[in-house]
This record gives sequence, C-alpha cells and structure tokens, in this order.
Amino acid sequence: MKNEILPWFQRELAAATATWKIAFGHHPMYSKGQGHQDETRRLRSVVYRQSASGEEKKNGWGMEDMCIYGGLDLYIAGHDHTNQVHRAKSIDHVVAGGTLECSLWRGPCATQEMDWVGTKVVGFTAFEANHRELIIRLVDCRSGRVVHEVVRKRK
Repeated sequence: MKNEILPWFQRELAAATATWKIAFGHHPMYSKGQGHQDETRRLRSVVYRQSASGEEKKNGWGMEDMCIYGGLDLYIAGHDHTNQVHRAKSIDHVVAGGTLECSLWRGPCATQEMDWVGTKVVGFTAFEANHRELIIRLVDCRSGRVVHEVVRKRK
C-alpha cells in the first residue's frame, strides 16, 4: 500500500496550486502522546530507530522530506487524544484528537528541537485560512476561550 500511496501523494502535493497546502492523516508525524513515538518516527523517516530496542529499521514511510520538498504548510492528524500544535522544520503540525484533561507543554521537547503547545482542557482545534493568513486555534470547549493561537502569514 505504501508503494501506491507515496507516489500519488508526492504527485498531488507537487501539482497543488493552493495558497496553503494542507494534508490530513490519521497518525501524527510528531506527538507527545504516550506510546506512539515509534509510529511517528516510522511515518517521518525511511530509516528510524525503535525506542524500546534501539534497533534501526529501514521500512519507514519518509513523509517528512516529501512534505517539505512539496511545500506543505500544515499537517493535521488525530490518533492521540490530545490537542497539540508545533512547528518542525517548515511545517506546522497539529494533533486534533480531542482532549480529556491532558498535559500542558510549552517549550522545547527533549528529543525534538521545536516548541510544543498542548491543552489541559477539554477542547478542540479551529482553523481559519484566507489568501493572507492561516490561523490555528486551540479552544477550551467549556468556556470558548482560545488557549493558544498560531498565525502564519503569506508574503
């Protein structure tokens, strides 16, 4: 299946002329969710290291380089039951999996050079885009308060 999906995805991403290139996937490429680090590494890289054994594997998907080369702006995933937003390399990553009293992180992750923001509220992620801006909001669904907002501008 990987051999069919990856060439298709690469062609579609290269051919896209949208102001903002956005992709949706079930599994995140980065996550602070518990127990999913091997899945995120396998999705990002062709060669990755398993966390438990330290064994090097060479059967990953290699999505991250493909997304960077194709000019992807935003990757949205679910899977983890948290709301997270962070930027890695040139791509904004959102895990919009809904939350139930999850942790709040702000600052660099120990294993990744990026800022992480998560919510400690039951909430959701809202998106707004036009030809000038892409806005990502983590929202507390009990109060409607925006807990965190990211604004990206087109030049």
